[in-house]
Amino acid sequence: MEVANIEKYMPTVYQAEILVRNNLEMNRAKGLKVFKIIHGYGSTGKGGALRTGIRHYLDQLKGAKIIADYIPRRKLDCL
Repeated sequence: MEVANIEKYMPTVYQAEILVRNNLEMNRAKGLKVFKIIHGYGSTGKGGALRTGIRHYLDQLKGAKIIADYIPRRKLDCL
């Protein structure tokens, strides 16, 4: 599975959205339908701005039917 390690660049939420979109377009061009996004969990361990910002962005992409869905890790661990 392809992995987009967004956290390694230490981006702002806006920059992270661009990185996610670029990875989405790149993986679609390769014919891939699934990829993993690593966004980090924030210094508090409860999820920082990057985590919540990327999830909000993914919700927007889903609402616009640009992506079918996404699975947060906590739900993926339950499968």
